[in-house]
Amino acid sequence: MIASGYNPEKIILFGSYATGNPDENSDLDLFIIKETNLPRPERTIQVRKMLFGAKIPIDLIVYTPKEIEESKENKFSFVHEVLNTGKTLYSNC
Repeated sequence: MIASGYNPEKIILFGSYATGNPDENSDLDLFIIKETNLPRPERTIQVRKMLFGAKIPIDLIVYTPKEIEESKENKFSFVHEVLNTGKTLYSNC
């Protein structure tokens, strides 16, 4: 649904579902990469509208390729962790 409706470059699963140890309180953590000029909160709202009514809580983070480049080399950054430990669910690259 996100891949066809939002046309991202990549969707990465991270967090407890990616590591294989979700529990009953876990949400689905998705890191989405998309070229856009919108501010980060508006990006998230666009995707949330597509997922309205989902049966599981979903945490969404949308970054642009430029934002990825600016922080991926910092080994202590959130982006570095997601890129190195997350599971790619979709890629159009």
